[in-house]
Amino acid sequence: MGAKMAEEKLFGVPSAAPVLFGVPSTSRDPEDEYDPTEYEGVSQEFYEGVASGATKIVQGAAELVALGYDKVKGTDYASDVADFAENFRNDLGIDPQGISGAIGEVGMQFVVPGGLAVKGIQGLNAVAKAGKAGKFFASLGAAGLADAVTSTRDTSTIGDFFEGGPTETTDLIGLEGEERALEGLLNKAKVGFEGAAGIVAAPFIVKGVTGAASAAATAAGQIPGATQVARGIQAGARKVGGKLAEIENAKTLGLQQNPIKNGIAETLAVFRYRGILPESVAESRSLIPGLTEAEVRTADKLSNLVDKELDKFVTAANKKLEGGTPFAKADAYNTIDKYLTLPDRKQANELLKLFPDEMIAPLTKMRSHLDELSTKFLKSDYLKKNDHTPVGSKKLLSEIIRGNLGSYMRRRYRLFEDASYKPSDEVLQQAAKGFKLDPVAVQSELELIARSPDPRTAQDLGLSDEFKLQGWVTDKQAEIARDAFLARHKGKIKGSTLEGTSRVGEQKLRTDLFITRSNIKDYQKALLGEVKNPLENYVATVSDMAEFNAVDNYFATIRAAAKASPDGIGKLFRETPAANGQVLSAQEAKNLADEGYVVLGSGKGSSKADKAIDEDRATSGWGSLHGFAVPKRVYRDLTRTVIGDTGVIGNALRATYSGFLRVKGGTQYGKTILSPITQIRNVTTASAFAAAQGNIGKGANLWESVGLVFNNMKNLPPEKAAALYKELQREGIVNSQAELRELQELVAKGFGYNDDAIGEGFSSVRKFGSKITDNPILGFFKTSGKKAESLYQAGDDIWKVYNYTFESNKLRNALSKMEPEAQAKYIESKVGMPMDLDTYISKTAGRIVRNNIPNYNLAPEVIKSLRRAPLGNFIAFPYEIMRTGVNTIARGIDELADANVEIQKIGLRRLTGAMTTFSLLPSGLTGLAYATSGVTKEEMDAYQENLAAPWERYARLLPTGRHKDGTPRFINYSYSNPYDMLERVARTAIDKFEKGVRDDKNGAQIVSDAAFASFGELMDPFLTESIALGAFRDVLDPAAENSMMRMLGVVGRGGKTITGSKIYNPEDSAGDKVAKSFAHLADVLLPAIIPIDESGGKIEPSRFARGFINGLNLNETLGVSEKDRMGRERDLTQELARIFTGVSESESQATDSLKYKGYEFARARQDSSNIFNSIARRQNVTKDQLLDAYENANEARYRAFNDFHRTLKAVDLFGMNKGEVARVLKEANVGGIKGLLGDVYEPFEISKSVLADMARNGTIDQVPFKDIGLIQSEQYKRKFGDLNFEPAPSVQEVPLFGVPSQQPPQQEVPLFGVPSQQPLQQEGSLQVPAAPTRTAAVNPAILGDNPMDVARNMEIASLSRS
Repeated sequence: MGAKMAEEKLFGVPSAAPVLFGVPSTSRDPEDEYDPTEYEGVSQEFYEGVASGATKIVQGAAELVALGYDKVKGTDYASDVADFAENFRNDLGIDPQGISGAIGEVGMQFVVPGGLAVKGIQGLNAVAKAGKAGKFFASLGAAGLADAVTSTRDTSTIGDFFEGGPTETTDLIGLEGEERALEGLLNKAKVGFEGAAGIVAAPFIVKGVTGAASAAATAAGQIPGATQVARGIQAGARKVGGKLAEIENAKTLGLQQNPIKNGIAETLAVFRYRGILPESVAESRSLIPGLTEAEVRTADKLSNLVDKELDKFVTAANKKLEGGTPFAKADAYNTIDKYLTLPDRKQANELLKLFPDEMIAPLTKMRSHLDELSTKFLKSDYLKKNDHTPVGSKKLLSEIIRGNLGSYMRRRYRLFEDASYKPSDEVLQQAAKGFKLDPVAVQSELELIARSPDPRTAQDLGLSDEFKLQGWVTDKQAEIARDAFLARHKGKIKGSTLEGTSRVGEQKLRTDLFITRSNIKDYQKALLGEVKNPLENYVATVSDMAEFNAVDNYFATIRAAAKASPDGIGKLFRETPAANGQVLSAQEAKNLADEGYVVLGSGKGSSKADKAIDEDRATSGWGSLHGFAVPKRVYRDLTRTVIGDTGVIGNALRATYSGFLRVKGGTQYGKTILSPITQIRNVTTASAFAAAQGNIGKGANLWESVGLVFNNMKNLPPEKAAALYKELQREGIVNSQAELRELQELVAKGFGYNDDAIGEGFSSVRKFGSKITDNPILGFFKTSGKKAESLYQAGDDIWKVYNYTFESNKLRNALSKMEPEAQAKYIESKVGMPMDLDTYISKTAGRIVRNNIPNYNLAPEVIKSLRRAPLGNFIAFPYEIMRTGVNTIARGIDELADANVEIQKIGLRRLTGAMTTFSLLPSGLTGLAYATSGVTKEEMDAYQENLAAPWERYARLLPTGRHKDGTPRFINYSYSNPYDMLERVARTAIDKFEKGVRDDKNGAQIVSDAAFASFGELMDPFLTESIALGAFRDVLDPAAENSMMRMLGVVGRGGKTITGSKIYNPEDSAGDKVAKSFAHLADVLLPAIIPIDESGGKIEPSRFARGFINGLNLNETLGVSEKDRMGRERDLTQELARIFTGVSESESQATDSLKYKGYEFARARQDSSNIFNSIARRQNVTKDQLLDAYENANEARYRAFNDFHRTLKAVDLFGMNKGEVARVLKEANVGGIKGLLGDVYEPFEISKSVLADMARNGTIDQVPFKDIGLIQSEQYKRKFGDLNFEPAPSVQEVPLFGVPSQQPPQQEVPLFGVPSQQPLQQEGSLQVPAAPTRTAAVNPAILGDNPMDVARNMEIASLSRS
């Protein structure tokens, strides 16, 4: 009995419960000993467990001293120590409950001290010299001693659990003096013995088991059984893959095949990153962002360091001047600019002497960085292939670029980076003066105007017929030239003058930046708003060069592969004479077109939007691929869509929608990147990626990964860390967090589909290094949000670095066991060419991490494009989970089928990790939660099926205890498991299958329901409405007075959330609706870090803010109540625990859930009525149509009632009685439940209003009263759960008006079906009379106007003829 009570106290398991609906409930009566206030949430209980364990360490040590004294003196101070410690914990409210409390307590009391003791003893020199055996026994003793010291009088052993054995402790009750003290010391020794075995021996046992398995596998040359299975799967997959490859090749080359095969090929291409391109080509393309960002990050850190040191230098210099002319930072910037751009290196080095020693090293690195990138540029594949003497030049292309590179520095202008930029009056005046003194520039601008569609002629502009100036430049001409110059360059922001849509190169070489020197004058630079910051310009320059080199490497990879494999990739990239600077003949061009090929650089194959002009190979965006012919389908994968001018309305709609998408992205950004809880979850959940790869245990150091990533966030990390991180970026491993990158693109680009504009030697595109933005949302994210972004990215990078290290070590350990010659052959067999071990390991480990862990750079274009849809919150991440989940299994199978047994072990480890992470771990945690929470699986199933919110319906919920009303408390593990969607699809199918069996559906229906439900769950992340769209739909009113708002309100929910919560009442004034709507939008759209919430259209403190106010007793001062509008009190300790753990328990209780389910029931009931009502109001309706409509409406009504009946059963299970149910539903204005509470189904009855409409339409005589009455009579006998109800062969005669002669128990049927007190949302109803079939028509005019009279007179007329 005592054990049972203890269990109930610990886990909150009820012992008895009231009975409702004849079903025993497992929930507890509030007056029983079950006290829900003892359980305070997972996080809180865990921290209380840690605190309790800490106090017990002290208690255990004090008890040991006291027991020694008691043994000598015969006293009982040990009991006093124990009593004092227990009272101390009680006074502080430290009473850990449940499994989380136990884990915290045991971990702190035993695991931590034991581990520290083992580590400490092993660090002693004497132990280190004692060898393995000496170290083992020393560790054994240290662990045992630590546990013996920290154990307390209430510590139990394994012997106690089994009630026997050498470690069973002695009960001290009844013992006194020396005997009690001695037994207490012996009990401590027994705990110490078990602790030693647990901490030290367990790893050896595990190692022994795995070692034996490994030895067996090595001896056999394979993993018995598993290897054969893997090879069989691999062979089957390759066979299928070969067939699919044939289909894809045919589609790519335009060969004839049936539409189904073409559809298969297109589907495969659309839903993978590489599209139709070969894997090696796509991989090279995916590395472009990493290669570019690696250089940009280096530049960014160097520029930040220089800027910081420069500030110190300027401040110190001005202090020494003592009243002289201040030293301006701008002067230092000018000197830095000269140092970075002077072609003569000796002259540049002289300038370094002007700076302090702290700046010399980073400035030197900046110059070296530019020189290094320039050297790569000059060795580019583009120049190797295209070096020639351009038309009109006397120099080779390489000489022109070499001359420009030495002094090239990207110039940036505010005009191109700030949409609101307007030159000041002073700048405009100076520009006019500059143009007046520059007749060549004025004549050039005026000639452009005269030759354009502008109505002003050459004469109007003061030009001759040959467009020459006639005399000195006038003020008016200078101003016209100035304004024309500014307007012309503003147009470059919009890109080309494209109308409609076109395609441009996804990756393009921007050769114009280095070939065409900008001759823009200083006054013109000022007019455009030149950014005179050489540090920012340096970063932008590095970006240009690094991107050029990365794209060039991509094109070079394709060109080399095509040359090496003319019958493979060479069929997709065919070298034509145009690739070598020759002109294609008309016949050659026609032949290629007939074969379905496009020549890169030609009109149709241009990398630019304007397809009317062929590109020159010197300035072609295709670089070394210029002149190659590719199939049209390949051209699609090499390009992207751009949209130009679509007219005034089209442009306006596009701009509006683009703004909405930025709001969508900003909202998601605020709820994730700027949410402390989500930041924590981002780090903790990413650990599942390591677990799924089997990367747990010895193989990598997580803390080293943490150090590397966070060092990278500083201005200048250690050289080694910087070099390694740069290499990881180049390999595309870090800086690719799927959610963050998606949000950055969504906020920055909005709708997108814009072309990049380049001209006159500078780019008008916002690139790396830009700190000026054109909208407040993006401006915030580039400044205040930057640190949050870095933290969010770091949370992802930590685990990617860890996984990369782990994969590298696994490969190195596996291959190092091979002989050098065998090792070289193995590597060549994998990559098709000789490669050294380190390079192979680096490339392979990088490929595994990119392919098996979510990476935004590998999301296909169709998935990235879906971010532009109003639906879905994070499109790329769920796709990446599916992609990487499949890749993980495929990689594991390939490894398991490998010829190298060590690689087979890696595969087995990976597959085990995947199976555990995807399924076994969630299932195990669920079982543990059921065993420790006191909540049964039946209760959780009942909650999820009948009371849970839509997003919890198929989630994995781990019960932790109960709320006050008996509803289960739980943690939504789906939030912590990134692979949940893989499991959720299966759970959905299983749930639907079980539900179909329970509802007695046939096999076809069950399979169909399960298939559609699981597919719907799979697509849910892509089709669910976004946060922003949901917020706007919540407040839009379809019944708004304003016509424009009413039109928008067609998609609105009229002041209700998707769960049924009210934002405003329909009766509210327009002003109140606007105010409440604004409050709701603010709550949804503002970042999660802002401490406000909205409830019922009113703003109130967030749960953390309320907890903070409660914790500091500031309620009266700030006028904030302790409880929120839902009656929930917030505790500061619990809220802090929630933030720092990322773990949040449910707050949903049966009363709240019942209310929302009541709303759904009322809607479903009304919808079922409308099935009949819409047919009945037709002016040409027939009797058969009405009967069919009635039967359909009644079936829909029964399903709605049946579903809600299950909900009522569920709340009954949690201890909610009839009165409470009625009260909650009455408050929610949900009526018509009297029959439901009595387990009676009330069939559909035709309403008075519908009968009245039919009387006016002259169709009342078509109502099959008698047939409907017979159906009603049978339906009253129908039990809930009987979805396949079949009426009895013979039915009783139904009395007048369709009311059965024998009413079911407790069923009250009002006259004509109209309740005496009809609640809101209860459809009006009229029970209609049963009537025999008519033999002659009755004139509706004589039936009366009142619907009741119509019904009675119809019945009388029918009976009189029968």
